[in-house]
Amino acid sequence: MNKEVLEVKEKMKKIMKFAALTFCAMFLCVFSFMTAQADSSEVIKNGDIENGLTDWNGQYGSTLSLAYYTKASGNLGLKSSGRTCTSAGPSQDITGRIQAGKTYNVSAKVQYRQDESDPDSVNYPAEKTFLMTLRYGDGTYVNIGNATAKKGEWGTIQGTYTVPANADLSNVTVFIETPYVSNPAPANDLITFYVDDVSMKEIVSVIENGGFENGYDKWTSIGNATLNLGYVTKYSGNHSMQATDRKATAAGPLQDITGKIQKGQKYKVSARFYFTEGSRAEQTFNICIKSGSKISIMAGGNVSRGNWGLVEGTYTIPADADLSSTKVFVETAFKSSPAADDLIPFYVDDISMIAAGSDTGKDEPVDAGYSKPKSFIDANYNTPADFDQKKAGVTYGEIKTVEYYSYVAEMNRKATVILPPKYNPSKKYPVLYLLHGIGGSETEWLDGNPNEIVSNMVAAGTAKEMIMVLPNQCVRHKSEANPAHLSLEQFGMYNRMLDDLKTSLIPYIEKNYPVKPGRDNRAIAGLSMGGRNAIYIGVKMVNDFAYTGAFCPAVGVLPYWREDGLLTTKTLTIPQEYRKNTLYMIVAGDGDTIVGDSPLQYSTTLKNNGFDHIYYNWPGGHWWGPWKNGLYNFARRIFQ
Repeated sequence: MNKEVLEVKEKMKKIMKFAALTFCAMFLCVFSFMTAQADSSEVIKNGDIENGLTDWNGQYGSTLSLAYYTKASGNLGLKSSGRTCTSAGPSQDITGRIQAGKTYNVSAKVQYRQDESDPDSVNYPAEKTFLMTLRYGDGTYVNIGNATAKKGEWGTIQGTYTVPANADLSNVTVFIETPYVSNPAPANDLITFYVDDVSMKEIVSVIENGGFENGYDKWTSIGNATLNLGYVTKYSGNHSMQATDRKATAAGPLQDITGKIQKGQKYKVSARFYFTEGSRAEQTFNICIKSGSKISIMAGGNVSRGNWGLVEGTYTIPADADLSSTKVFVETAFKSSPAADDLIPFYVDDISMIAAGSDTGKDEPVDAGYSKPKSFIDANYNTPADFDQKKAGVTYGEIKTVEYYSYVAEMNRKATVILPPKYNPSKKYPVLYLLHGIGGSETEWLDGNPNEIVSNMVAAGTAKEMIMVLPNQCVRHKSEANPAHLSLEQFGMYNRMLDDLKTSLIPYIEKNYPVKPGRDNRAIAGLSMGGRNAIYIGVKMVNDFAYTGAFCPAVGVLPYWREDGLLTTKTLTIPQEYRKNTLYMIVAGDGDTIVGDSPLQYSTTLKNNGFDHIYYNWPGGHWWGPWKNGLYNFARRIFQ
């Protein structure tokens, strides 16, 4: 073989070797990129706005435009202007990108400032709250992160949220908004604002259901503490967990994590705490682990009264740890002989324990409301098939018409009484007073099958036995003529139902039927005008009723264009001493054009006044769909 052939062969070898190396390098780059993409936990697309307006939409008419100078990072930010309601802002469809039961860390940069394009910006407030919100396919709205920003400065929305197991994920949207106001003021509620660096990342925590979005699932009580879900007092999502009746500093929520952690592994732990009771301005809270018989504090810190405080730290599982039985719990600082201040009730939210190296994000404490909620059982508002129909093998209560003397009307009035199935006069029962709508009578509710609904529930073990009383709530004096329908005179007669209950109907029922005494054994609910009256009576007679249900409640409890209102935004609330054992439920029909946003207005007012309650939308207009659903869900939560 001659020299020229050998040189050619050597050159070919070098070329092939270079080509192979180049291909491998390219393959590794592509593979690495694909792997990074596949492993990415980011839900939001184009969250840094570097691809312009791609993937972003203007929620409820908001106008989106690119901001070249007002941005938190990179080259671009996002501007939201022309807002006509508080929910208007940048939104993104994330359908198919989140999963039920998964936990996500959310964040976004927000800013508002004086803007030459908005004349109202001169009067913008010094501080403003911003929210990141999810809208589910069934019309459920959940605030999953929040921030209070100062005018002209970037604020950071932060939160941790676990998607409920029963969430409707057929259509999911995330958007940025300001707090809801029914009649927004342009300079305060409809401000132009900027957004950048929006993120929603899945986090994998050893702690399951750490945001309590699935209620009590995975959680038990340690030290015989009573655990209650917080519906208004929460850091993010729909729920927090409250611990009351604590007899030891360790008493509170506990979760078994056996088999989920490894020796020698470092973990990031964090939780949010909130308290209002006791004499101390600050309280120490700990996140603890019990491995076998040994208890260790993984993180501890002080939290100020009336503010959500963050307790966080890192903890490495010892090499000799006994992991045969491993539990995590939260507590106030240990005291062998605790004083009353050591045993205060407290709320906890967003408990997390993540292997070091995962991205959990950080956030700052924010203010929140206060209350002591009753256990609401769960957040499931679905109804079983045929829940309102008679079924074979089920016993139904006797329906009776009674007459009682009304001291308000100064004459006899009628009421319908539905006795429990298998009624026993020697047994005592709680009582539900069920109010009809305007223009109805003591028989109107019978069209909604309350006997069938509740009797089926009693048979299924989902409701307690109860007596139901259906009064005629148009309390007309014997000297008065029938009022014109929908007249202020007619409204006034309905308002008298409170006095009729107090002076006449309740005494009659409790004299003639075997009734359990006290507020814990009385509930009041109603549809439309009956819902309005239930809300009013529930406040004014809070010492008599522990449970209030309002199904598509009509206007009039608060002032509106036609009436001064039975209450004000300050007086529509429940005194602190009754909050622990008072349940309010408000149901709105998502297509109800009759009462409009009055149910939401009542709920917002209660929320702003710091009172925990249930509020949800149900498909349907001003008719039996939402009303029956409301009765079912109310009945399963009362007298428990």
